[in-house]
Amino acid sequence: MKQAPGERPSARGLRVAIVRSLFNAAVTDGLLEGARAALQEMGAGRKAVTVVDVPGAFELPLAARAAARSRRFDAVVALGAVIRGETDHYEHIAREAAGGLARVARQSGVPVGFGVLTVEREEQALARSAPGPENKGGEAARAGFEIFLHTAALFSIMIGLFNLIPFPALDGGRLSFLIVEAFRRRPVDPRREGYIHLVGFALLLLLLVPLTMRDIGRIVQTWLGR
Repeated sequence: MKQAPGERPSARGLRVAIVRSLFNAAVTDGLLEGARAALQEMGAGRKAVTVVDVPGAFELPLAARAAARSRRFDAVVALGAVIRGETDHYEHIAREAAGGLARVARQSGVPVGFGVLTVEREEQALARSAPGPENKGGEAARAGFEIFLHTAALFSIMIGLFNLIPFPALDGGRLSFLIVEAFRRRPVDPRREGYIHLVGFALLLLLLVPLTMRDIGRIVQTWLGR
């Protein structure tokens, strides 16, 4: 039996958008409750959670994309249920929902927790949306914030160079968190995102050049001293 990771990431101070399909509401209501419970356990306040309802799973990627591009949220959680019927409609919807949500995460850089059930029978969906640790809505919410924290950690490595500069109250990790938050809290015109990344890269180079020249100087001094 597969088990979800036992460690719980912290969502305190972060904001999440939950996009939920209303189709198969008996299932998605349970997924929503599971996601809310998981977010509460991780420290997210009720006002930090925004729920957006869409007609079905096919519409989830568009809603997730709008939430991600708004830059108002640190993570998006997509909830839905696709149950196999007598035709191949199930396969098309499941494929488009999964592929569309994956593209949203890759293109926006905002983590998307995947909580869309694709099952053979309704009882399987009901079992996976029941209250408890096996609830897939809760798993999707935790996964979304785990990815956010891992991404922030990788960003902290880049901004860790700021630790070389004496900040009285900030370390590199905290500073990187503030920078990420500053960009994500303000709506950004998608046409200007490339310029923002270019400016960030230029600032990083400005920090690296003095360090590189200093290291070269040390190497030369060591070589001349031999």
